[in-house]
Amino acid sequence: VVDLLWIIDNSGTMSEEQQRLTQSLGGLMVLLEGTLADYRLGVITTDVDDPDQRGRLQGEPPVLGPGTDDLPGAFVTNAHVGVQGSRDERGFEALRLAVTEALDDGSNAGFFRPDARLHAVVVSDEDDHSDGSVEEQLSALSVDVPDAASFVVHAIVGDLPDGCLAPEAVADAGPRYLE
Repeated sequence: VVDLLWIIDNSGTMSEEQQRLTQSLGGLMVLLEGTLADYRLGVITTDVDDPDQRGRLQGEPPVLGPGTDDLPGAFVTNAHVGVQGSRDERGFEALRLAVTEALDDGSNAGFFRPDARLHAVVVSDEDDHSDGSVEEQLSALSVDVPDAASFVVHAIVGDLPDGCLAPEAVADAGPRYLE
């Protein structure tokens, strides 16, 4: 039983990266559809300034899983979060808001399950700008996530020390996410 929460940077520099992500992950969604796994997929953004985002699941339907019609298409639609978000990417804060504020107000109802392993996957071309140290962020999250012992953060970000440079995209190093 796993809940996969995708935290996708929706700042102005992410157009190419979002395109590559959705092209690449369509195949993963097809594989998931072919399994008997009990999973849920959700997408939030790194924008915590916009009240419609602030850790809230994006897309319709916002919670994807076994039985979702055209899972690959639904995930691609939800993962195309656009590039109008805050330039102040705060993935850790968005994750914390997803399991507190957005859960409490009902925005993320039906996503987090107490018996599920929570895997958060951050996709960004810049580092995290949330307040506090990474240790403080993870310590706060360990109090808030449904089962801290079953919680893992993954990062698809620029590598150390200088980030990544590809013909279609550039990503700054993401040391806070990689930590």
